[in-house]
Amino acid sequence: MGEEKGSWGGKRPGAGRPKGSTRGIKHPYKKVGLAFAESDYLAIRELAEKSGKSFSRFLADKALGRE
Repeated sequence: MGEEKGSWGGKRPGAGRPKGSTRGIKHPYKKVGLAFAESDYLAIRELAEKSGKSFSRFLADKALGRE
């Protein structure tokens, strides 16, 4: 059997994100995965809401001793 190149896969003209579409924006944040018991998650989320902060900002401030 001869090898025939199919019409699927590979690079296609015009496919993908346009060059320069990020306009040089650097994202200063890093994603981190955490696991909590559901009861702990709900308690932390409630405290974050009461403080007017996002969940991640609340955790970061607590971890770094900021109030």
